[in-house]
Amino acid sequence: MIIKRFFILFLFLSVECFAENFSQTVLPGYILPTNKQGIADRNYNLLNETRYKVFEKELNFGIQKYNFFWRDAEDKVFSSREPLKCPVGYSLFPQSKKVKQLLGTKKYHCYKDIFVNKWEKRFKKNTKHHIQQALVLWTAPNMYVDSGCEGFYFKLQKRHLISGCYPMPEYYDDYEDWIRFTAYRFGKYIDHYIVWNEIDSTNWADTSTIKYSKEAMKKDLKFHMNRSFNIYTTILKKTIKIIDDIDKKCMGFNEECKNFIYVSLTRDWYSRVPKAHQNKKTGAIHIRWRNMNLLDHIWRELGLNYNWSIAVHPYGDVYEKSTNSLRFSTLDELSNYQKTQIDFHKSKKRSWLSYPQSRLFASEQNTGHKIEAENWKRKAKYICESYDVAQRMPEIIAITHNHFQDNIHHKNPKPTKHTMLPSSVKTDLSDAYRYETFQAYQSTALHRWGKKNEHYCCKQYKLGCAVEK
Repeated sequence: MIIKRFFILFLFLSVECFAENFSQTVLPGYILPTNKQGIADRNYNLLNETRYKVFEKELNFGIQKYNFFWRDAEDKVFSSREPLKCPVGYSLFPQSKKVKQLLGTKKYHCYKDIFVNKWEKRFKKNTKHHIQQALVLWTAPNMYVDSGCEGFYFKLQKRHLISGCYPMPEYYDDYEDWIRFTAYRFGKYIDHYIVWNEIDSTNWADTSTIKYSKEAMKKDLKFHMNRSFNIYTTILKKTIKIIDDIDKKCMGFNEECKNFIYVSLTRDWYSRVPKAHQNKKTGAIHIRWRNMNLLDHIWRELGLNYNWSIAVHPYGDVYEKSTNSLRFSTLDELSNYQKTQIDFHKSKKRSWLSYPQSRLFASEQNTGHKIEAENWKRKAKYICESYDVAQRMPEIIAITHNHFQDNIHHKNPKPTKHTMLPSSVKTDLSDAYRYETFQAYQSTALHRWGKKNEHYCCKQYKLGCAVEK
């Protein structure tokens, strides 16, 4: 935890620089990003120093979000209660019975060396440049997933995915060990963990493993919905407990170094009625929750007894009106719901903002799905407006839009809808200034936003202009 300790001291010694942006630092033991503006980049392996200096100095990113797939680490060898002989290119975890006993792992596993080494390099690079890291923990190895989990056809990528399928209950021990490995091996670099992806979605949180007749579905739908919900809360509780247990005491402070651990939600909000549909051929049921309904359950199950926050995906233009889902400009409705729940559950006389349940991480969003891929001006406006909303909401910890730049190795050089820069931009970003989106990112750097007028968001939309003292 040495890096985290240093970072806390860095924040405390930099009060004058960051006080305006982080007046909400009333969460004891938690470490907030230096800037709410963050990055979700498709190009994980671009670690050249020039690019990262732009991230840190020019764009001033405070956090980087990654998809952290379990299946990429453990894919060939089944776990065992006894020590394993791992094939070439894999290493045993835990390394010995002594380590197994110390960490409380349930089994032995063979994890890929290339996976561990690549992530170690990425985490070290971000930490060097004072960029926090958030991991989306999901996608179980196929060997631990029920073969009856149907998945879905993802139109955007034109392929069938089973990424959202949960591990079977008999492999929960393996999931726990994966979280122990992640927190033990990489925890010194990580401050944010998102548990699974869009759990209110039938696609990304897939529980389509029980088959019913049409008549039985109507009869047992409530049972299946409760089962669907219990699968996630079981995994969520296990994750929170393991990560919190592995956290160490911070040097110099009488409080713990805590991590933010998030429930991942889509933008769906304005109904408490979940939806279900049945595959007529197989009888499998697919549940799509509504966020309010799901959060009602989570509050009953976890309350304030667990360390959890919310990662939300408010896709669509910032001020776009919608009757059934959240946008960036209406995140206060989600926040107000959390405040009401905190006030109801809390017993101490302290601010609702001092509870992790008050905090939101806008971890995935962009303009609407119908936007033209190369409408850079509209995307730039989105960057400006969303950051402006975040600055006015102390509840919002950070923003990471999908995506900073298209994959430079993509076969199709044309930009996709959900990207802020095309793949044609040089890896050192020396020509990125030609795009309005990059200029908007420049505006959200702490040394510009609210301090200068000569930047894109101020000149175009009168946002983030210098505040008269």
